[in-house]
Amino acid sequence: MTYLAAGVGELHLGPRIARGREGTVFRVAGLDRVLAKIYRRPDAWLEPRLTAAIAQPPARWRAEPDGHRYVAWPQSVVYDAERRAVGFLMFEVLGVPLVQIYEADTRAEALDDPTWARCVWIARELAAIFAALHPSIVVGDVSPNNVLVTRAGRVCLIDCDSMQFPDRASGQIWRAPMATADYAPYSPGGPAQVLTPAHDHFGLAILICELLMAGQHPYDGRPVGAARAEGKAGNIRLGANRVTNPASLGARPGLIPPIIMPARIRRLLKEAFADQTHAPTPRPTAAMWVQALDTLAENIAACGHSVYHRYPRELRQCVWCAQVSAGAGDYFPPPAHPRTPPPAKPKVRTVRAAPPDYGHKPKKGTPPLPDFPAPRTSWRDG
Repeated sequence: MTYLAAGVGELHLGPRIARGREGTVFRVAGLDRVLAKIYRRPDAWLEPRLTAAIAQPPARWRAEPDGHRYVAWPQSVVYDAERRAVGFLMFEVLGVPLVQIYEADTRAEALDDPTWARCVWIARELAAIFAALHPSIVVGDVSPNNVLVTRAGRVCLIDCDSMQFPDRASGQIWRAPMATADYAPYSPGGPAQVLTPAHDHFGLAILICELLMAGQHPYDGRPVGAARAEGKAGNIRLGANRVTNPASLGARPGLIPPIIMPARIRRLLKEAFADQTHAPTPRPTAAMWVQALDTLAENIAACGHSVYHRYPRELRQCVWCAQVSAGAGDYFPPPAHPRTPPPAKPKVRTVRAAPPDYGHKPKKGTPPLPDFPAPRTSWRDG
């Protein structure tokens, strides 16, 4: 099938690299690190929505000096042979889905520094991106599947075409068409037509909790006294979670207690997961999470038994070694194929060289400069 894109011309799709609910992502032959997302069922609203998004990229859309991008924002509309909008072009971001950072084995192979300290950094990067997008742009579909992480722990949001954003030219709000129920707050009347950043604040808190708790979803488990499991979305509706009400979910082997997190982090999580039905209270913002995680990053201790174990300094002992001793396994193991660190640079003794000669002193053998008259100090002089 023939495809066209503004500013590029005819496109030749390469191999498929991903498939989602809305469409399929392909490489584009002849274009370096450029991808094309082709929708399965494009509608009449696709072209004006993409056109509005392309015309007003978010604040942090530009690439960093090393080429990293924080959001995979649409760059150009893709048309089929009948000049019908069917997708868009975007820059490729190399990384793995956030869910691979949750599991011990895949984390050890996906990151150059597979430690809890790096997970804190990833959580901080994620919160900073949300803070940069808010309040004008709302992610809407908060999910670990929509977050990519590089080997260095840099973060990028994908599926940006489904975010909610305002069209500054017309004033129209392009709504977020979908949300992942396991990361969306419960609303008795159903989700709002126009979302606010508070919607994202709930899902962001769950992502941060998962990163700090080695992948444990705070709403995962069977409610105590329930005949059957409700699933994460059902537990969100019931308010059953392991942070605000640990007794609401049944215990199971290998669970990490929330007490491993510093008191300030637990307090923010409790505020994020508090029941909003009767007395709504503001959830912690993304900027508040950035500040709290910055403080946490400065107070991380190193384990004396494993170079891959890091933990909050206020605990005074390695919680991950305690899990190993309890038979729960190593949540932060070394990579199966350890990467050889680069050799240390040899220390070179620095010898201070003589200052360069800029011509201020005459060289030997140079005749002296002539005596010039003194400069005038007034119009009356000589």
